Amino acid sequence: MKTKTDFGSKLTIILLLPVVIASVIPLLATFGYSFFMPEEMTVIYREAERGIGRPPLFPAHASLKQFYELIIGKPKYMRFFWNSVGYTSIILLGQMLLGFPVAYVLAVKKFRLRGFLFFTLLFVMLMPFQVVMVPNYIGMRWLGLLGKPSAVVIPFVFSPFPVVILTMFVTQISRNVMEAARIDGVGTIGLMTRIILPLARPGIAALIILSFIDSWNMVEQPLVFLEEEYLYPMSLALGQINDESRELAFAAVSVYALPAIYIFLVMKQNLVRGISALGNMGVSSNET
Repeated sequence: MKTKTDFGSKLTIILLLPVVIASVIPLLATFGYSFFMPEEMTVIYREAERGIGRPPLFPAHASLKQFYELIIGKPKYMRFFWNSVGYTSIILLGQMLLGFPVAYVLAVKKFRLRGFLFFTLLFVMLMPFQVVMVPNYIGMRWLGLLGKPSAVVIPFVFSPFPVVILTMFVTQISRNVMEAARIDGVGTIGLMTRIILPLARPGIAALIILSFIDSWNMVEQPLVFLEEEYLYPMSLALGQINDESRELAFAAVSVYALPAIYIFLVMKQNLVRGISALGNMGVSSNET
């Protein structure tokens, strides 16, 4: 048994190692080239266009000039970054404030059409953005929000994704715990905030990471719903930066990637627990 386990572990490592290397190398190259001088990057781009020479792996003189030019020299590019921070923060806050109470009702309360409502949310969640783009566009135009930041935020806040994920987690919380809390005189608000919220922490952490990645990397939504360039998030403005100041492109991508890396490093344990819990839910549902 131990031999089979060791063989399976080694085989997993062998299969995953090329995937990890292929994923990490572009990220390392991005951070590495962000320390090249802008003038050196201009030469590298020019030689690449002509098909001569090979790009160096290390800068002749490591420098923070790309970051200085990005942050100080051309602050309009950093506006795009803070737009992304604003959009993502409001979206995550709205999803938590709206999604958790709805998930509590769907998971705890018993009423007619509860299963139908959950299935409908699940069905809508599986729809790609291209399917719901036109209805969202018409809705934002009818509300008079087209071209405003709220046109990007509102569809994310009212997304069924957080409701479905949180409902699945809350459903797994023992009913005995809830009944004991009710016997002790805990009301609905107290049950949500003092009992269910701490127990659902792995699911909330997994939801925060997944929703952060989704909203931080949005491209199609702002492209469709926004009209003014200064409202664009960094995810959409990276192409513009590459066209206008491509010697700063690697620094811009590095700055853009740092929040996602930080969120992952801080919450990775909760993410693993949340995904494991979702897997256990699937196993338990199959067994029943």
